[in-house]
Amino acid sequence: MDQILFINQYIVATILLALIHGSIPNHWLPFIALSRAEKWSTKKLLMIISIGAIFHSLSTAILGFFISYFGYYISSISQLEKILPTFFMVFLGMIYLIIDHQEHYNDPLKKKSINPIFSVMLLYLGMFFSPCLEIEAIYFSVGRYGLTSFVLISLIYTIITLVSMLTFSYLAYKGLLKYFPKILEKYEKRMIGLVLIILGIFSFYFH
Repeated sequence: MDQILFINQYIVATILLALIHGSIPNHWLPFIALSRAEKWSTKKLLMIISIGAIFHSLSTAILGFFISYFGYYISSISQLEKILPTFFMVFLGMIYLIIDHQEHYNDPLKKKSINPIFSVMLLYLGMFFSPCLEIEAIYFSVGRYGLTSFVLISLIYTIITLVSMLTFSYLAYKGLLKYFPKILEKYEKRMIGLVLIILGIFSFYFH
């Protein structure tokens, strides 16, 4: 029962991190800029963004697998089982709080001579080689519960990231979002940092 409650807190944290991370404009704004230049339909835009989200989640899960395995190995050392996951999350959370976050993206509209397929492939590569690092702290912590917890976290992260990216990109494409994405982009690191720190402290005292 305690194990179920403990895993549930990581599920909640995964949902929160995926929602925050997937809503940041640099994940979907380049696709929208390209879609306006190429006059894509809304359906085509969302399909292309969905593939980008899958690439992003795939690289995150691949990295998370190795980190989760390391967490499983560490769990066999009783003195480190409780201290290291907490330290990892709180330390990473502090980093996110103190780093001045500035995200930039290359505007695919600057060179209209570039083949749109080539532009999309570049965006996909960018998504794949920029995995979500903040979720890796959770992978490390749930590693002690084995492969099932890794698969569960990966599925939840992928689904929520996909839904978040599609929702915000659709609203932005329709012009329903103006200032909200800028607010999210400005305070993303602070929100993620606070989630990780709170989760780390909670897991230390209630594990």
